[in-house]
This record gives sequence, structure tokens and C-alpha cells, in this order.
Amino acid sequence: TELMTQQRQRSKRQTPLSTYGIQDTREKYDKAYEETEFAGYEEFEAETKLATYGKAKWGIKRIELADTDEVVLFRTPFYAEAGGQVGDTGRIFGKGFEFAVADTIKRRQDFVHIGRLTAGTLEEFSKRDFSVRAIIDKPRRINIQRNHSATHLVHEALRRVLGTHLHQQGSLVAPDRLRFDFPQFGKITPEEIRAIEDIVNEKISDNISVFTEVDMPIEKARKIPNVKMFFGDKYGDTVRVVFIDEKFSVEFCGGTHVKSTKDIGLFKIISESSIASGMRRIEAITGKGIQKYIDEQLIKVRQVDDQLAQLIEEKEMLERELNKHTSKPASSLRPSLGVLDLSKTSGPSESIETIEENLREREQAVEQVTKQTSGLKKEIGKQKLKDAASGIDELVGAAPSHNGFKVVSAKIDANDIEQLKSIGDTLRSKLVSGVGVLASIIDEKVALVCVVTDDLIKAKNLQAGKIVGQMAKQVGGGGGGRPHLATAGGKDVAKLHEALRHTSDIVRSMLSR
Repeated sequence: TELMTQQRQRSKRQTPLSTYGIQDTREKYDKAYEETEFAGYEEFEAETKLATYGKAKWGIKRIELADTDEVVLFRTPFYAEAGGQVGDTGRIFGKGFEFAVADTIKRRQDFVHIGRLTAGTLEEFSKRDFSVRAIIDKPRRINIQRNHSATHLVHEALRRVLGTHLHQQGSLVAPDRLRFDFPQFGKITPEEIRAIEDIVNEKISDNISVFTEVDMPIEKARKIPNVKMFFGDKYGDTVRVVFIDEKFSVEFCGGTHVKSTKDIGLFKIISESSIASGMRRIEAITGKGIQKYIDEQLIKVRQVDDQLAQLIEEKEMLERELNKHTSKPASSLRPSLGVLDLSKTSGPSESIETIEENLREREQAVEQVTKQTSGLKKEIGKQKLKDAASGIDELVGAAPSHNGFKVVSAKIDANDIEQLKSIGDTLRSKLVSGVGVLASIIDEKVALVCVVTDDLIKAKNLQAGKIVGQMAKQVGGGGGGRPHLATAGGKDVAKLHEALRHTSDIVRSMLSR
């Protein structure tokens, strides 16, 4: 009988719910419950009753709540995540009760509202029938709808610009952006991106009505010219079809959409990238996301300006340093980028173009000054090597002799440890027979290099690694290396002078072993 069928349906629905420890109040309403009634295509809020409630058993990673609850309603305006469209957020409330919805998912036939109780307790629900009002975050949903309708438009625009082989392989429809994955070898050119944007924005400006046909027989739907059916989806006997200009975009879709393309506002692709071999991804924004993007780009412009100012200051400092070595005058030229002024732009589209053009100019200037700075550092490094090499003869000539060989110990100016090692190699080549220790302060730390000529390694068993290791201990560090050349470092800059004074003592102690 019909009553028995209803009882079996309730039994089937209650069994899996009890598995999750969720109390089921459906029996109190003596109602056959097959699935949540979704009212969200036309409504942003609804009067309804609680069907089930309890502690959430399925963790939702993106919800950063330590302890979550879940509620199922008989009727809901909340869209449950599906087809790339994220779930709605909002609140469910009644007398003495309020539930903040952080996400909505679909579990079997249920639309499950996940979040946290902000007023009332779950125990109260078992005492009486509980009527509630469910209200979604309307501004957030409207932004999602803009991005979902734009996703349909960009799907067709991509096919018209890149080829009809292209089909959706994945998507995300969120309030702040849309993401679209598709098969394509090779990067999409700036010209192709602009062509895709132009097609979508033209359809938006045409103010095309967006309409849907619900429960269309699948066989009839399949015969619609150029209708899009998504990868891997399984369809029933009937489908929901979304039309945005029958000659442009017709898709099987269960998501929510704007009433007219004009509601989308401006469409802008903000990134294009590879996500796998032969697979590309674009991300785009619409509506309220445009102003957020403009604000973010203006912040980026300011950051690039700050970076450029620091680079110019560093470049001029390096030019002054080079001038000390070569008497070469510092350059007085600075990149002239002007002030970014959006007051004369006619709208968001022109503002974005102006910002992106200014950003490109600034990034090019940063690249140019970075190259100049790098060149100056190399030039200064070469000059320092040249100056150091010219002073090596003087160091060797003034160095004391011990048992017939020289011991050179000095502090010199070097940019980095590689440069210090290079000067050490020069010193070693100048020493006929001897030991050399050179030190420099690099990044506010002591850097040491020790060299030993081959004859002393063989005859006296003197090793650069052991010598520099002993010296490093005196400046709070350590190090070592090969017998003929070794490096070390230390933190105590104040003790460097004293450590260099003890170089000869350390060498003598090595000879006595």
C-alpha cells in the first residue's frame, strides 16, 4: 500500500542518518520524506522546519571550526556544493535558536547545512516541533551567480577562440572568482585572452535573458544544437538546461544563475596557467570582484614602487662605491614613471588597463635597475680583486719569516666568501713558501680563508684546514677544508684583530706537533 511505501522510505532515510548519530524528528511530522526541497533558484530565504540535526560527523577541511554541527531542513534556499559551485552560507534561526551556516553540502538526498549553533541547544529540538527561517548570505550568492553565468559564457568563448575540441575538465564557481580547466597544448596568447574577454563582455553588454527549462526529457535535451554536457556526469531521465542565447550557450546545469547577462558586470581574466600536461586553467573575476582586483593591483603598484626606490638607492650607493675605486662619476639617471592617476579613466575596464600598463612599466624598470645593480656589483668585485691583488706583493714583502717561510695575516675588503677565496688563491701564488690567512667582515660576520704552499704541506705537514679551524675558535666559529685552501667563519667580530695577531703562534704550534 501507499502507507507501507512511505514507511519503507522513512526507514531507508533514517538508517544512514543514525549511523552519524543525528537525531531524526521526521516521525513527529508523520511525513514521507524523500529529499530536501530546494527553493534557492527563486528564493533567498524560506520558512521551513528542521528534519534532522546533530553533531557533524564529516569533517569539512575548508571550514576552520573546531566543533561543527549540522542541520537538515525539509525545505531550504541554501545551495549545496555541486557542479563546481560552492555551497551557500548564511543563518537558520527560530525562537531562542540560531545556527550560523558555514557551508552547505549534499549527502545523498539531503542538503546538509554545516556550521555552529550561536544560540539555543540541540536538546531543545526534541521537545517540540521547530519552525525556523533560513536565510542565505544574499550578496555572496549574487556574486556566485555572476561567476556561474560567466563560466557558461567563457566556456563557449574559449571554444570559439581556441577550437571546438575544447571542453570543460573542471571548474570552481566561488563568490570572488571563477576557475575553468580545459584541455589545451601551449600557452594562451595575450591576444587570445583579449579575444575571449571581448566575446564574454559583448554577451554581457547585450543584456541577454538567462532562462532555464526544468525536467526536460534527456533525449529531447541531447538534440539541442551545440548543447554542452559535462565530463563524467551521469544524467537521469530528465535534466535542467540553462539557456544564454540559444545560439551561443546551452548547458545541462543544476547551478544558480543571474536573470540577465547584464547582471554579471565586467568580466576579466586574471591568470592563465598550466596545471598538467596538455591541461590549462584560467581564473577570472566579475562584478564585485573587479573592484577588489583593482584595489589589489593598486597595492601591488605601490609595492613595486617601494621595491624600485630601494633598488635605485642601492644602485646609487654602489655607483658611489665604484667611484672610490675608479673615479667613475655616478649616474644621475632615474627611471621616470610618473604618478598613477585613475581619475581620467572612464570605467573599471579602462582603470584595469591603465593599472596593468603602469604595472608592466614599473616591473620593466625594476628588471632594468636590477640588471644594472648586478652589473655594478660584478664591476666592484673585479675592482676589489684588482686592488687586493695589487696589495698582495706589499703584504708578502712585509710578512715575518718563520723557519724560512712567510706567514701573511691581514684583514681585507671582500664582498663575499668566493671573492675572499679568489684573493687567497692570488696570495698563494705569490708566496714562494708560506702560509697566508686573510679575513673579511661579510654580513656582519667574520669570514676567514687560509692558504698553504705545497712545499710546507709535504715537508712540514701544515694544513690550511687545521690552521683556519684554530683561528675560527677565537672568533666564536668553526670551519675547515683542504690542506692547501680552507675557509671558516665566526660571529665575534670584535675578536678578529686579536685572532689575526695569533696567526704565527698557531702556525708554530702546528710545527711542534
